[in-house]
Amino acid sequence: MRVVDQNIRPDVQIVSGRADRLLYLHRIKEGRDLYWIVNDTDQPRKATLSLLARGRPGLWDPSTGRRRQMTYWVQENCTSIPLELDAWDAAYVVLQPEESVPRTSVLKTNLNSYAVEEDASGKAVLRGNLVSSEATAYVEGMRSGKPYRVEVSNKERVDPQVLPSEGWKFGLEGKELEIRYARERLAPTGDGEPAGFARSEYNDKVWSVVPLSPERLTIRDWWVLGPFPNPDHEGYNHVYPPETGIDLGASYLESDQQEPINAT
Repeated sequence: MRVVDQNIRPDVQIVSGRADRLLYLHRIKEGRDLYWIVNDTDQPRKATLSLLARGRPGLWDPSTGRRRQMTYWVQENCTSIPLELDAWDAAYVVLQPEESVPRTSVLKTNLNSYAVEEDASGKAVLRGNLVSSEATAYVEGMRSGKPYRVEVSNKERVDPQVLPSEGWKFGLEGKELEIRYARERLAPTGDGEPAGFARSEYNDKVWSVVPLSPERLTIRDWWVLGPFPNPDHEGYNHVYPPETGIDLGASYLESDQQEPINAT
């Protein structure tokens, strides 16, 4: 995949925030770009993403069909969005055609769940949530091509409240609980009960954790053949050795340039 990344810009780039186990799937349907973005960790995360597609993004809830507009800005002809995901969380981002491009970007802030609103006169207002213990709210970014930084003191600052570790009782509200991930192990039919799989004390920590959504079947790893020479755009009309037989450990020489072509 490094060969591809060096020659083709990735569909999604992480501008800020952790990149490990942040997965995505990009599809185009009825002329609209849809991104399915997954936080494949047990920790909440905040990240700013740069999407190769252009458009006005909105969060889409597939279970209800509701959509909510998102804060975004255009940078290097790509769509940048801030995204917050809970542990094992996922979101659909749908891009609609743009009517106008926002002039205000947010590159760094300590606000949570923030949104930038621009009125008809071009005035920008940033709204968001601040942790009560923070002394100052700040935001940095670009405005009409110029950098800016705004700070506002927290006049109602309070120290964090420390709750006792004991004396709590937790329960479920309602009769249904949505499960997004589960542990699995492949075993022959009939072996599970004697092994104690159903017992509450059974230790399944060594089992694999898998998502329960249809996207779990998404292909994440690829074999790459190439790069192949393409002089005068005639490469598509030429049959190279890897196309006549599969040998994952082989390498080939291009007759004109005598440069190695790696099969893997």
